[in-house]
Amino acid sequence: MKFGGKKQKIIPMALSLSFLAGCAGHYKRPESIEEKMARFEPQNSQVNQVPLINAGKYRPTRKANRAPASVSEDSKKAKKFSNKRLYFLSLYEQYQAMSQYTDKQNAPKINTCPNFHTSLLTYRENDHKNYTKKELNFDIATFNKNATNEEFLAQNPEYYLPLSTDSIRPRVVDIITKDIPNHEKKAVIQKALNIHVAKTYAELSELCQTGYSDNYYIYENLLTQNKRQSLFSRSSSGINILLRTTVFSNMSLVKSLQKKEEKRNFRGLASSEEKSILTDELFQRLDVNWSKDYFEQE
Repeated sequence: MKFGGKKQKIIPMALSLSFLAGCAGHYKRPESIEEKMARFEPQNSQVNQVPLINAGKYRPTRKANRAPASVSEDSKKAKKFSNKRLYFLSLYEQYQAMSQYTDKQNAPKINTCPNFHTSLLTYRENDHKNYTKKELNFDIATFNKNATNEEFLAQNPEYYLPLSTDSIRPRVVDIITKDIPNHEKKAVIQKALNIHVAKTYAELSELCQTGYSDNYYIYENLLTQNKRQSLFSRSSSGINILLRTTVFSNMSLVKSLQKKEEKRNFRGLASSEEKSILTDELFQRLDVNWSKDYFEQE
């Protein structure tokens, strides 16, 4: 495939826009939340299938509704990013964070990126985070006590990670609920994360070479549909729609892993972690600032 040309891509039917059917004046029942969510799930296999994470019970807080007190210069720059550039850089930032919990074999460095060359170079020049290798910190005894507790699983999305490169099942929780030694359970979690990081790398590579990915089309379609008709309610249903997109699914996963790391080091998450300008812009474009408290897990 030649680079530089404009790639023609057929969007799967599950991602196409829904049109009104029937004659004018006929009653059309309201669309259910399941039908809304179905429009953001591809029918065909893809490079990086999004794990099926359940939000659990969600109750908005007043804190989540507050707007930022000021807008930095970096924030202003992020607002000028195209949707595609914002998606790519957000996914890359998440890849960097997740890579700390695996090895170079599963998380190789992206050296060339024809379609986002300048964006990637600029990001690296301004990225002052110290990405170091970290060990996964899991309390298997706590999992064993809560293996069937949906709220516990919702707060620990890594248990929803699949153990397959081309399917969302089997998931970690499907395997480690079986009667196997605790050290093997930890190995299963690590394997699932290795697979997820490798799939994220594959999508980033696809974006670099072609400028597009199936998951990007889902994100773009979500933006378009939300402008036409608000898709999000301040509820678990609204969070579950967000979790059908890679960048929000990864957001939940990264925060969960970081929270466990901070707990190991006896530090508060908010005190040691830099806030992401890219993440803030993802919330802004979908007008879902109310959901920040769920994804930040503070």
